[in-house]
Amino acid sequence: MTVGQMIYLGLGGLLFAAWAFQMFSVLFELRRRAARQTGKMFPGVGDSLRGWRDWLTSDADRAARRRLGLTTLVLFAWIGINAARGIAA
Repeated sequence: MTVGQMIYLGLGGLLFAAWAFQMFSVLFELRRRAARQTGKMFPGVGDSLRGWRDWLTSDADRAARRRLGLTTLVLFAWIGINAARGIAA
């Protein structure tokens, strides 16, 4: 593996870590909201789906949606470039 490939792989790892952090932050926040709204420690599927709907339509969460969406698109592009270059195992 060349130095360039190692740097490219390291950047991809950082990109994935950023995406995972954002995604888990959203998931934990949605669970907290659903628990707060229902009063249940472990909200059900319907409660979770309502939480997703609220998050996807709320103006207050627009910045988080855009940030996560952009990071997801960049991650998908990196995966596509990686596959096209033949680096993927």
